[in-house]
Amino acid sequence: MTIRISALAWAIALAPSVAAAALPLLDRGFAQDGVRVLPRIDAPLRQASLRAVRVAADGSIFMAGTQIRDGVPLPYVDKLTPQGVPDATFGIGGRFALPLDSTSFPWGAELGDIIVLSDGRIAFASGVLGPGEQLTSTSLLGMIGADGYLDPGFASGTGYVRFDYGPPSTQPAGTPYPGALIADMQRRLLLTAPTGQPAAAVARFRPDGVLDTSYGMHGIAWLPAPTTSRRLRLDATGRLLLAGTTRAAGDAPRLALARLLLDGALDAGFGGGLVTLDGAASASDVLGVGSLELDRAGRPLVGHEFVSTVSLSFSLDVARFTPAGTVDARFNAAAQQPGRPGLARLVNDAALLSGTFAMPTADRRIVVLGTADTFSGPAGLAFVRLREDASTDPSFPAGTQGPAHLMPVLGTNGNADRIAGVDADGRGGLIVAGQSAGPAGTCHFVLRLIGDRLFAEGQDPSARPIACPSSP
Repeated sequence: MTIRISALAWAIALAPSVAAAALPLLDRGFAQDGVRVLPRIDAPLRQASLRAVRVAADGSIFMAGTQIRDGVPLPYVDKLTPQGVPDATFGIGGRFALPLDSTSFPWGAELGDIIVLSDGRIAFASGVLGPGEQLTSTSLLGMIGADGYLDPGFASGTGYVRFDYGPPSTQPAGTPYPGALIADMQRRLLLTAPTGQPAAAVARFRPDGVLDTSYGMHGIAWLPAPTTSRRLRLDATGRLLLAGTTRAAGDAPRLALARLLLDGALDAGFGGGLVTLDGAASASDVLGVGSLELDRAGRPLVGHEFVSTVSLSFSLDVARFTPAGTVDARFNAAAQQPGRPGLARLVNDAALLSGTFAMPTADRRIVVLGTADTFSGPAGLAFVRLREDASTDPSFPAGTQGPAHLMPVLGTNGNADRIAGVDADGRGGLIVAGQSAGPAGTCHFVLRLIGDRLFAEGQDPSARPIACPSSP
């Protein structure tokens, strides 16, 4: 069954008594009534200069993206205190900026992902750009020390290493994804990025940045073609889960989930090696994977957006799989679309929804977050709270047409707010980072959602920032 939602529910359609109960999501104890604004006037790349957010064990927040320096796109990482204030002890003024060799990489690089290791270092993955800022199949893998500078102990003292899955190539249009990264218990780095081939792959590197040739085939584990990989997650035994898409020629895209064994071999005991879910109707439809998480029972939960270019409909989608590698038919069992078990589709035909993250919380709920652009009204953070079985959470009052609500974070025009990433902070909360538009350009924001008390108390704080500052 299709669930329709109103993107204008909180701003226009809700009665005052319902609105007051429906919108308490920000942690008033964080920053300025739940929101921290960071003025960054760097020109955005691909309309998303901010790419990722990660929270360290001590509560420090790392935000990473791409900045324009001397006309060249280059990766950066910012470190914030647990209250969202730039940490001046990290790099220069709280920022690491990659000192990329302009001779070897004249068109720069686009940051893909970061991870925070247990020793405080930050690993990053970036995609190298070619002429016209087009993403290539070349990746950069690097390590930043806890002080905010390249780690001299990584990659023979250079701090970063160049890597190609095969002969370098320029990626075709429509695949602008510069990579995802994760580390195993031995601090080996696992990287998935555009390969230049019709199949996705994962490369494993030793802690010093050298390719681990004992993994897969000479250091690379290949997935069946035609697949793409967007998100990585390790299960409790160290096996690697990959979420992406698969698409045969002329067919509609399908959501895909695979699991690799510790040696990089495809796990045939997990759905035959590759489990797929029908999430689109036509070859022109788009599925974009935003998150891959494991719930308390070890079930993979994939947040993704669906865009139909035929019906011009857009949605926040959530799919759940079993630990054995099958589609979980019990997920959203009461409201499934015909032929699509395991899929919860939260549709809004009046808005473009993108950057979808489905995050399980400590109270056995699922918070679904995305970015909404209404064509004739406000934009902002779209959020839904579901029960564990994907049914609508009755403790969160629904909007007039469905369970989702819109909260403009900073911007007031149609393309203002963009979510870049969401990460659990280890204290029952979710840290959300994104960017918005202001009079002087682009600024970044960080907010904290209260996890196990989400939407349960108080009102949406009125004292929080409502716009980007006019100056840094």
